[in-house]
Amino acid sequence: MSSGASPELGEYFVPPALQDKISPAVVARYVLPMIVLAIGAWAAFRVVNMPKFAEFLISVENEMGKVSWPSRGELFRASMVVLVVIFFMTAILLGYDLFLKWFIGVLLDLFGKIVSLF
Repeated sequence: MSSGASPELGEYFVPPALQDKISPAVVARYVLPMIVLAIGAWAAFRVVNMPKFAEFLISVENEMGKVSWPSRGELFRASMVVLVVIFFMTAILLGYDLFLKWFIGVLLDLFGKIVSLF
């Protein structure tokens, strides 16, 4: 314990052998995230137990049961379409980028030659 009449912060919770090993970095790395997690869990629990929100979640669950989910094959085909379109758009944007880089380089060279004449 400290030399004063009242113990320092942390002496109640930390064994004496570990008191010199607890640093602000340890507190920032482990204790603060645990506190944020606890507050978040408490807030989530409070929100879920609100009557209006609970009714909303129940209606969402009912609607999710009505959804017609795609089969494994449909999901695979749709995913392939998305990936092909992404790669195609990437190639188009790369082409535009390379063209604009070349075109602006030509313009800058031309402007540089014009300016050097004066």
